[in-house]
Amino acid sequence: MQKKRYLEGLDTLRFIAAALVLIAHARYHLNVMDISYLQNACIFAQSGKAVNFFFTLSGFLLCYLALFEIGRHGKMNFRAFYLRRVLRILPLYYLVLFTSMIVHVFVIPHFTGESLLGFPPLQGMLMCIFMLPNVVIKIWPDTVGSINILWSIGVEEQFYLFFPLIIGLIIRAKNKIRTALLLYLAYYTFYWWVCLGYSPLPRVYAGWVSTCRFHFMLMGILLALLLHPSTRPSEHFERLLNNFWFQIALLIAGLVAIFDPIPLNKLLRSVYSATFFALMIATVAFSTKKRWFNFEIQPFAYFGKLSYGIYLLHPLVSYGLRFVIEKNDFLHTVIQQFPILYILLLLAITIWIAHLSYQYYEVRFLKLKERRETREMRRET
Repeated sequence: MQKKRYLEGLDTLRFIAAALVLIAHARYHLNVMDISYLQNACIFAQSGKAVNFFFTLSGFLLCYLALFEIGRHGKMNFRAFYLRRVLRILPLYYLVLFTSMIVHVFVIPHFTGESLLGFPPLQGMLMCIFMLPNVVIKIWPDTVGSINILWSIGVEEQFYLFFPLIIGLIIRAKNKIRTALLLYLAYYTFYWWVCLGYSPLPRVYAGWVSTCRFHFMLMGILLALLLHPSTRPSEHFERLLNNFWFQIALLIAGLVAIFDPIPLNKLLRSVYSATFFALMIATVAFSTKKRWFNFEIQPFAYFGKLSYGIYLLHPLVSYGLRFVIEKNDFLHTVIQQFPILYILLLLAITIWIAHLSYQYYEVRFLKLKERRETREMRRET
């Protein structure tokens, strides 16, 4: 029976990805306040790539942990899997959803007389409750930021519906890695067939598919199969991760992935990004000679545990922060002169609120998850 190992550095990567989303949105907030700041800086255009990284990491962890469970029991308990996912994801998701509805339906109209929600309240809220926020943003593209941010959580939850089928196909296959690769290529082909307008699907359905970046999750699953002790074909891949020149090449590839100096088309850029994210995760978590990729750094590792909260809560935090700035002439003048202060304030306040959310709200549900896992382990022994 294989024992799970702690994968170093992944929490720091989570924080970096969440921070990239936050600062990209912060620059947009500055533009809304008529404050121009580094309009051509590439660092402010990485939110989409950061979300794709989260998808890749999610697929990797789902498969990697599932393989340990299958190794212990010969099968996967999907009821327990869904319960764990519900207890981790939905409490904060619904808190942000309902808080956003209250703010935009009651609070903001009370102070400004305007409704900025961007969709019919009842219809949009019901779709978000049933985990279709990515459909909401396609039907109503002007959906407000604190609801808009939920779209990727909807994609995650929708992928979970297919995960039992995917892992079942892989486990039953003689060549698991080849099967995972074929699944990736099949979905990748379908995704771009729809996104490039070749499918006969109605606009809303095609828009929904365009949000479902399952190919990044499937790349994460392929990575898990290459690295898990029960399925990896040889030790060559791990030796490659420790090679000095490979790590140098990966570092250069990362700069290319961030700054896009090579004009790749959409299809190649998507493969490039997914491959880079997978290799980055592998190198950070599995290389024993982390010359350039030692990411087990405090306090960033702890901030990584807060990354879900940072990601979901920062639009709500920005509403309050911008309200204070616009009402305070001195603060508004300071932010105009030093826009970076807005970004730093938004990041610092969001981290603090995410910390409070984690310690006093999310952890209650995490303890329920841990107690259930403990009971299951006792049954095994």
